[in-house]
This record gives sequence, structure tokens and C-alpha cells, in this order.
Amino acid sequence: MPTVAWIGGDKAAKEPWRMWFAHLAQFAPELLDNAILSSDLAHKPIAIMEKALENKIQCPQVRSMGRWFDAVAASLGVCFDRISYEGEAAIQLMTLAERYSTQEETISLRIHWLDNHEFDLFSFWKDWSLLIGTIEYKAWSFHKALAIALAEKFLEMSDVYQVQDLILTGGVFHNDLLVHLIQVALPDSVRCLISSQLSCGDEGLAFGQLLIGLAHDQDNHKEG
Repeated sequence: MPTVAWIGGDKAAKEPWRMWFAHLAQFAPELLDNAILSSDLAHKPIAIMEKALENKIQCPQVRSMGRWFDAVAASLGVCFDRISYEGEAAIQLMTLAERYSTQEETISLRIHWLDNHEFDLFSFWKDWSLLIGTIEYKAWSFHKALAIALAEKFLEMSDVYQVQDLILTGGVFHNDLLVHLIQVALPDSVRCLISSQLSCGDEGLAFGQLLIGLAHDQDNHKEG
């Protein structure tokens, strides 16, 4: 994921509209005025937000797919003002997508990659603004396009590193629909590994970091 400003610090994780504003301000500023006029952003302290961004006040840069889900949800008016628990916007977005997913229509939305293996959010927000359809269709299109992009990137990297196992970890992979769509987009020869005994969220990530730390510690002792 590219870095994006977390405007307001912890508030950005609790108020999805902040992430939508931050994404547009950074990746598609030409769309910002229209978004403000056509949504509840018009009732938010936009001038203060712009000043904070300009002067980098309480705007740490973060990489988070979860916050991307928040921004997409907010752009559809889902959990726009505030979430009451972690992941609520993403869950609501998945629920909307599942209402449409049984229709399995071809989507026009594509999510591209930059040369540095980061998502091209510049083209994404432009294409997203042009997407036509119901809110359910848009939510499903986002999930489907993201799954295809992740599958394609894995296949590209698997040719380089000669691997056939894909590990899906991080809180975003609590999303059963996204996991399913990734598996559908991959050939049968690829094995998707997902968490079973530990959460794929922070618990699993912390455990993985611990194992890596212990492995490095053992290597250092051997060298010593």
C-alpha cells in the first residue's frame, strides 16, 4: 500500500470520512471539489483538514489496506461519520458486496500496480469516480477488482521466486468474500494458506514478528 496521511491521528481510524478525504487530497485532488459538493464532506471542517495536510500537523503517514476499505466505504456513504468498532466499515462494505456477488457479472473496474509494487491509487480513484451502478455493485466491484489485482501480483512474483503457496494474513483477510474471490482468481496449483489457530489480524502478525525475531536471535548466537 502507498502511504497516506492519517489526518487527526487516531481519529482517522474511527471516522472513515477522514480517510476518504485524505485519499482524494493525495491521489485525486481534481475530484475533491466535486466530492465535497455531492456528499456530506460539505459539512466537515475541510479548510482545517487542508491546513493540517499542508503543514503536516497531526498527519502521520501510514500504510493500511484497512483504511483504504474505510475510504471506499465512506465514498459510498457507508459508516461515513464514525465507526463503533474496529473494521465496521469494511464489514458493512463486505455485506453490501455479498448481496450482489451471486450475480457474478463482469466488472469494468480494474486496480493497477505501480512499478514499486504499490497499488496505483491515482488511477483507482479516477476509475472509481466513473463507476456506474448500485451501491451493492460498487462494493462487489471493489472486492472483485482487489482480489484479481492481488492474485495477478502473486502470480507475477511466484514466477520470480518459484513459490506456489500464498499466505493471506493481516486483518483485511477476516473478509471471507475477499479470500474467496482471491482463491477463485488463482489457478488450482496455488495453495492459499490462512490462519486457523491464531487471528490473521494483529494477534497473528505479532506472533509472526516474534518468530522472525527469535530466528534472527538464533542466527546471531550461531555467528557469535
